[in-house]
Order: sequence, then C-alpha cells, then structure tokens
Amino acid sequence: MLISLTAQGYGLVETGDFGSLVSISLEDGKFTSRELLEDAYLAGVSSSGERLVVFSRSNGSKINITTPEGEVVRTIAPTVRGMTFVEAELSPDGAQIAFVGNFAGFSEKPAPFGIQLLTLDGKLRTLVPTPDRQHSQSIGWSKDSRRIVYDTGNRIFIFDLSNGSSEFFADGNHPAWSPDGEWIGYVGLDGYAHVVSPDRARSRKVLDRVKLGRGLRWSPDSRYMLYADWRGIEVLDLSTNRTATVYHPIDPQVTEARFCWVHRGTVHQ
Repeated sequence: MLISLTAQGYGLVETGDFGSLVSISLEDGKFTSRELLEDAYLAGVSSSGERLVVFSRSNGSKINITTPEGEVVRTIAPTVRGMTFVEAELSPDGAQIAFVGNFAGFSEKPAPFGIQLLTLDGKLRTLVPTPDRQHSQSIGWSKDSRRIVYDTGNRIFIFDLSNGSSEFFADGNHPAWSPDGEWIGYVGLDGYAHVVSPDRARSRKVLDRVKLGRGLRWSPDSRYMLYADWRGIEVLDLSTNRTATVYHPIDPQVTEARFCWVHRGTVHQ
C-alpha cells in the first residue's frame, strides 16, 4: 500500500518547526529536510495537498503559498502589528485561508483568539471567537469553499460563510472534512473515529476497535486516512480496510496532528 501511495505522488510533511520543512517518505519512513525562509514554519496544507501555507514573522507577518517543492505561488502581507498563526488550511478554491489564532492591526484592538479568515488581498476578519483553553484542535473546508468545520470545548460546529452562523454538528473533537466533500471524520468523546456525512444522514464504520491518539487526516483523494494509535503513525485504506504503519515515533507527543498530506502530481492552477 505504501509503495503505491508513493507512486501516486503522495507524501507527508511535518508542520510547526521554524526554519525547516521536514518530509517523511511513505515507503520507508525516512525523513528529509530543506530550509525555509528565516523564521518561517509550515502552518498548513490545502486539502488537495498541492499548496503549502508557510507563515513567516520576519519583516512583519506574511504568508507564502508554495508548492511542495518550494516554489512561491503567492505572498500575502496583511497590515498587522502581529499575528498568532497556529493551524491553517487554504480553501479548495485557493482564495482564502482559515486559521486558528489572532491578529492585531495598527488602529484597533487585537482580534479575539479563534477561527480567523485571511483573503489573498491581505484582509482579515474573525469568524468565531473561542477561549484559548478551548481553541480548535483542527479545522477543515467544505469542497465548495463555503463552510468550515471546527471544534471548541469538545463540540464540533460547521460555520457557514454565506450567513456568518455556526451550526452544531456533533460532540467530539479534531474534525476533518474529506476533500471530496462526502464525509466529516472526527474523534468522538469515546475516543473512537466517527465518519458522518455533512447532513448527518449517513455514517460509515472505520477503525471500530482503535482508540485514537489524536485525530484523522484525509488523503487528497479521500481514499486514505492518517491517524495515530499505540503503534505509531498509521495509514488506513478505506477501500480495503487495510492499515500500514508509516512511522514509529520515539516522542509520544508526535502524532498525526504534526503531519499533513502532500501531492506532488499534476498541480491544478
């Protein structure tokens, strides 16, 4: 399975470390690293896996949208005194970035911590304020770029950009919207994976005997899931229910939440 994933152009990258971009091979679990711009780190990846969101604090806060190979596609430089930029995801239409954090403009009070929206022209606004202690563990865009799934305080909501409102979805955390738009995966309060359609009309059973270490990460084609359990970082093939171990971390804090899928195949502009 892992060799097949590598042949399809899939790989993993690690988020959060300043100054370097770390990739992990799905075939042999080996790490490679390349330098990023000074004081920059990978904050997130598009659901297609073809665009990276790289946040930099050098020369003022700015965000570079790059390819997995490092080519800068776009630079966004919002006019702010500072930003906290935690987890981020580029919308499927490539026009907006949703992120967890806050920002401070020059003529206004700092925005509340929570789910923020950044457009390509550098405009920022708060979508959902959340207490720091209940900040979102993960966020995810709908396929049409009109809704965002997020969690706060072990409850999952869907925010609708068209009317600015949030609708309760389920009790749980670490939600992830499948790139094909068909499913939302999350961790229930029981610690097990739940996969439910956005309208809550359908569900499917996955990993029914596995207690998850954190959440779930969909592959760009929605066929595979990355997750962590007591064995390490695992990949599930949803079409066959086969699993394979990607990595055995020494540090128990290293879970699937540190990794994002990338796709080095044909890039759609």
